[in-house]
Amino acid sequence: MHITVTSEGGGYVAHSSDPEVASQGDTRPEVLRAFAEALELLEEEEGSPSR
Repeated sequence: MHITVTSEGGGYVAHSSDPEVASQGDTRPEVLRAFAEALELLEEEEGSPSR
């Protein structure tokens, strides 16, 4: 997985295209924590029997 982190509007955005996940935060550590949380939620959702 390749994660791109960019500075935007006084904060940061982290994005990957495979899987399609994005997050934002005020600092680089914050955006990476938010990205990890978003990735965990995606993995839980994909593993859900309702999907």
